[in-house]
Amino acid sequence: MINLTRAYGYLLIVLAVFGYILSGMASFTALIPAIFGGLALYCAHLAENEQYRMHAMHGACGVGILGLIGNFKALLQIPTLISNIEDIARPLATVSRAAMGLLSLIFVCACVKSFIDARRK
Repeated sequence: MINLTRAYGYLLIVLAVFGYILSGMASFTALIPAIFGGLALYCAHLAENEQYRMHAMHGACGVGILGLIGNFKALLQIPTLISNIEDIARPLATVSRAAMGLLSLIFVCACVKSFIDARRK
């Protein structure tokens, strides 16, 4: 689970950097996914210590849940993005938010599965 958390963190940072570059480096809000990615990486680093592992992984899941909740509206706009992108006011921002929401959804589902598996053991 630590490696998955690291991957999630790095993917969010890469998403933020690409979003910032593609926006012409005009919007600092494009870097918001990097904040979430940094928090996930910090949780993964803490989880390397057995003493903090459970709390760190729950913290990482919390980061994923916040990323999912914050971008849920963008996830609902994916069909509009696919069918008619002209109907979206800021398509680059919506694509970036939807990507972060989708990554967060996948990460949270993996966290829940991991927590259930650990509880069964």
